[in-house]
Amino acid sequence: MPTLCRITNSLIVWLWVDDHPWPHVHVRYAEYRAVLRLNDLVITEGQLPNAQRRKLMDWARVRHSQLLEAWSRAERRLPVYPIEPL
Repeated sequence: MPTLCRITNSLIVWLWVDDHPWPHVHVRYAEYRAVLRLNDLVITEGQLPNAQRRKLMDWARVRHSQLLEAWSRAERRLPVYPIEPL
């Protein structure tokens, strides 16, 4: 599960391609967990506090093509590179 980004010190995004068939990332903030579907940037599982949700969504909109590329690489078992925070 490569870590893609630390959006903030405690808002962390990583990939795990073996649990759902559709492109997504996992997100952790303190005791909160969420899954963000990449095709439409919808949180499909879990929840985040509003401020962290906004930060995640702002970051994901700007980095959308990089997120999809990271997913594609991970599915093919190629190296996945970190994505910069905003």
